[in-house]
Amino acid sequence: IASAQDYAQEQLQNQLQTLSDISEEYHANENIKQNKIMTSNVSGNETIPPLPPQDGCDATIMIFRHCEAGVAREHCGYMGNLRSDFIATLFGNSTNERWPMPSFIFAMSTGERHKSIVHNWREIETVIPLSKKANVTVDQTYGFPEKEEFTQHLFSLVRSGEMCGKLAVISWKHHDMPHFAHSLGCGPDDGCPMDFGEDEYDAAWQIKYSYHTEKNAPYIVEDTSPKALKKHKKHPWGTAPKWWVYGSVQQEGFDPLAFAKADGSY
Repeated sequence: IASAQDYAQEQLQNQLQTLSDISEEYHANENIKQNKIMTSNVSGNETIPPLPPQDGCDATIMIFRHCEAGVAREHCGYMGNLRSDFIATLFGNSTNERWPMPSFIFAMSTGERHKSIVHNWREIETVIPLSKKANVTVDQTYGFPEKEEFTQHLFSLVRSGEMCGKLAVISWKHHDMPHFAHSLGCGPDDGCPMDFGEDEYDAAWQIKYSYHTEKNAPYIVEDTSPKALKKHKKHPWGTAPKWWVYGSVQQEGFDPLAFAKADGSY
C-alpha cells in the first residue's frame, strides 16, 4: 500500500503540481516572463508555460469495468447489454439523472488481449449507449501499450483547465483499474483501492481533481519577500492554488428487474 501511495503522490506532483507551480510563478512574475520571452526569441529553446487553471477548478475522471460477457466472450452478453443501457440512464443534465453528462468518453482499444487475433469489444460496447445519448464519440485510441501516453493525455486535459467542471468516463479492463487509478495520482489513502473484485461489475471509481487555495491552511505567509519565501520553501501555504485528489468507489446500482420495469418490459 505504501509503495502504491508513494507512486500516486509522485504522479500527482510531477504531472500536475510541479507544472502548475511553474505556470503560476511565470504568469505572476513580470520579470521572469520578460526574461523567458527574450531567451525564447534568442535561443528558441525556451517554451512559455501555459496559463494555469483558475482557482477552484474541479474535474472528475470516472472509471468502470466493461459489461458482462456473453457466449462470445469478446462481446457483451444479454445482461451486459442491459447494464450498458442502464449505465446511460445514470448520466444527464436533468436533476433526476444521477451524474452529469460526460464531455469525454474513452474505452480500451479492442486489441488488448493475450491473443493478437482476438479483439475484445466489451469496453467499447459498454459505453456505446452513453455515447449516443451524450453525442460524444468514444475515443478508443488507448490500450495497455499506450497507457502511459493515455495518462499523460488525461493529465494534460486536467492541468490545462480544459476539464474544469467536466467529466471524463473511461471503460477499462478491471484487473488494471487499481494501477491505472494510481498512475492518475489517486492512491489507496486518497480513496482508490488496491484491488478490484474479480466478480465485481457494479463499482464505478471516481477520481476528483480540485485546484484550489486552502482556506484553513496550517499557516499563511503574509511576508512574501524573497527571504520569507525562501524560508517557507518557495511555495508556502495560502499563496497559490494546489492540486488535490479525492477518490471514491460508488455503486452503479444495476437492478435488472427494476430496470426492465422502468423500461416498460414488465
